Order: sequence, then structure tokens, then C-alpha cells
Amino acid sequence: MEKIIIKLDNRIRIQKKDLPPEVIALLEKRLIFKNPIYYTNEQYGRPNYGIEPTLRCIWEDKDTSDLVITRGFFAELIRIFHKARLEFELKDFTQSLQEVDFNFNGAYYGYQYEAWYEVPKHRFGILVGPLGCGKKIITLSLIARRRIPTLVIVATKRQMYIWKETAIRFLDLNDKDIGLVGDGYREFGKKFTVAITLTLYKIIEQLKPQIGFLIIDQCDKASLKVFFKASMFNCPYVLGLANASKRSDRLTRLMCAYIGPRVCEIWPEDGWTSFQGLGKARPALKIKPTSFTYNYKDDWHEMITTLCQDEERNRLITADILQETANPSIKALVISERINHLEMLLQQIKRGYSDGAIITGYTSNKEREYITSRFDRGKLQIILITFKTISTIELKKINRLFIASPVKYDDHIVQIIGKMLGTGQGDPQSAIYDYREKPEVLTRSLNRRLKIYRAVGASI
Repeated sequence: MEKIIIKLDNRIRIQKKDLPPEVIALLEKRLIFKNPIYYTNEQYGRPNYGIEPTLRCIWEDKDTSDLVITRGFFAELIRIFHKARLEFELKDFTQSLQEVDFNFNGAYYGYQYEAWYEVPKHRFGILVGPLGCGKKIITLSLIARRRIPTLVIVATKRQMYIWKETAIRFLDLNDKDIGLVGDGYREFGKKFTVAITLTLYKIIEQLKPQIGFLIIDQCDKASLKVFFKASMFNCPYVLGLANASKRSDRLTRLMCAYIGPRVCEIWPEDGWTSFQGLGKARPALKIKPTSFTYNYKDDWHEMITTLCQDEERNRLITADILQETANPSIKALVISERINHLEMLLQQIKRGYSDGAIITGYTSNKEREYITSRFDRGKLQIILITFKTISTIELKKINRLFIASPVKYDDHIVQIIGKMLGTGQGDPQSAIYDYREKPEVLTRSLNRRLKIYRAVGASI
């Protein structure tokens, strides 16, 4: 039997006729996903014009009769071939670029060593770890090892400049070595480039031939369009960086099919506090009981709607926020699942003759920058955000967290705590407020959060 030819460029290509039907069926089972947007629209009676019920990471090229697969599935494909006892030959057509010089001058903590050792073994994959655990440091060391022109894709201007500053510090680069795409910059041909997604889309054809190592920052929050555009780069290496191991939109497997499997997860030995320079300072944990009751019947959405509208509970949360922010040095982040809940809380805050601002996915970039700038400069003490907005903002010196509604996905809490410890700089005044509800399902939800709080050394 002749060997099956696997062609690798920006995608994987195999002649369909060379594959046994049972292998094709298995690949389709693994690489065709339900589209959550379609079924959510269907559930709530919204139109689905132009929205397909499935998302495919495998399809047939009618012109060549090739079976085409997204390249992040490469490692899994090889395992499937081995299990089916199929002999194959890999023909690698990814572009080869001239080496460039990088000089990594960083150092590792002990808990980062596994990532330093494991990640370079994989051409395509995802590195997972909470905010502040050192994913950028591991990534920069990998860039120095691979010695090829690199592109980092980010979502915001702030992230772009953070990457630039970090690369200058740890890769011994200067301004002329680093290209920026976004915020008015369109710089090409540099050994290290950082691009904001919206600007990148406009010049992607010009950048494609110049990139050998593609990095997608915060890939667990990136839109599907980012994955589609990233798959246009015919580069030999792709790495995703994620704060959480799962996407909240239930498309984790699709993300892996485009970028690669989770190859390592960083968990500091002594919680996040071991690497943020917090010393012995630990956030205080304040659990406040509420009178909220609900007859839960597997209806989480309706229960949270009722909880967010509970006036007595909202008054309690508002009183806690106002009491804390009476101290002008306190900078509070208030987080809820619902935008209308944040609006209710902000109304009560303003009735208490205080001020705050809401940031959601609908907030314009200009307004978002204005709000965060005021917060960073101490001109605004209270910012209210949704859980989904956490990864999109960068704030300085948060020292109060208010978990105003229960969290369905624990990964959100990981990001929140990482955000606080990553920006609070060990403020001994820091505190986390959470709320204990009477329904058993919400008690279980709180108990899961308590495990995370204890992991970072929070004490009641």
C-alpha cells in the first residue's frame, strides 16, 4: 500500500480517495461543530439569516479533490493515522524565512520550567495560564530559540504597546527592530511585529510573506474572524496564549482545530502571589450573606435575571461599594454577568453622590480609553464591567473587587483575580467582596469560587 501524502501549508491537505471511509467519518465527527449562535437564535426566536447551523474545520476542495483540514488539528491527525495503522509521508510547504537574531535575557521561575521545556516541542499549540503567570516571558524565549520573523496579534492598543515594551526589555530589541500595525502605524519588514486585529485585516496580504512565527494573544477571547485570518499565514509555527482553558462560547475545540491543542498549562506553585511581588500581602475576602431566594429548576438564565433585579440585594452591594470608596485611595472593579445589572448599580451609586463608569463590549474604543485613563490617574474610583469584558481592559492598582453576580464559568474568576493581583502590586488594603445566596445551586457556585480565592491566599 502506498503511503498517504499529507501536504502542510497554511492548511492540511490529503487526497480524499486515499483515506478509508471510517477515517473520513471520524475526522468529520471531530471537525464539524454546532454553531452556538445559530441555536441560541433558534431558542429565542431570532432570525438566522446567513448563519449556518454548523462550523466546519474540514471540507473538500472540489478543484483538487483534496480533503482540507485546519492546521491546528495536525497533531491529532497524526495520532488518528497511527491508530488506524496508516502509513503516511509529510510534505511540508510552509514558508522558510531567513533567520534573524534575538537575544533573550530573561529568567524563569520554577513553575515556568515545564512550559519552557514542553512548548518548543510543538509547532502548533496553545499555552494556558492566568494573567501574570509569565506567558509572555515563555513566548519571548521561544521566539529567541526559533530565530524567525514573528507576528503577535492583539486586540487593543494597550496590549500592542505592552508587547512592544516587553520585547524591548527581554529580547534586547530597540524601536527600529519592532514593527507596529495599528494606532496609526503600518510598519513592515521587522524581525518582531505586533498588530491590532482590525488594522491587520487591511494589510494581511502584505504581511503574509514576512512571518514565520504567528502568536495569537488571548486566543480564548478572540473572535472567530481572528482564527480565519490567522489561517491565511503559511508559517511553520503558531502559538496561542490563553488565560483560560475553555472559551465561554463553547467553541474551545474549534479554537484548537485552528491553532493547536493545549500543550501546557502554567500554575504557579504558591498561587499567583508567588510571582507578582506581593510579599506577604494577601487580599482580604469578605463574604456577605443576602436574603435572595429562588426555586431553581435548571433555569440559570431566569434565576440570574431575578437576582440582578433584587432591590434589597442591590442596595447591599451598593452600600458596600460606597463604604469602601469613601476612602479616596480605593479603586474598585464591580463585575456582573448582565449589563442592565451594572446600570442599576450605577444608578444607586450616583444616588449616593458618588460616580462610576460602565465598560462593556459596546463601549467605543475612545470612550474606553477615556474611562480607563481617568481610573488609572485616580480621577475615577469605580468601574463596572461584565465578565466578558475582563480580558479587554488594562487597569492600574485595582484594590477592591465586587463580584456582583454569580459566575457560571470559573475561568472568569481566574482572570479577575489575575487582573487584581497583576495590577494591585501587593496593596495590603486589597479585598474581594462576594455574596452568599440561599439557593443551593448558588451556594455550590460560591464554593467553587472560594477554592480559587484560597489558592491566591485570600483570607476571611
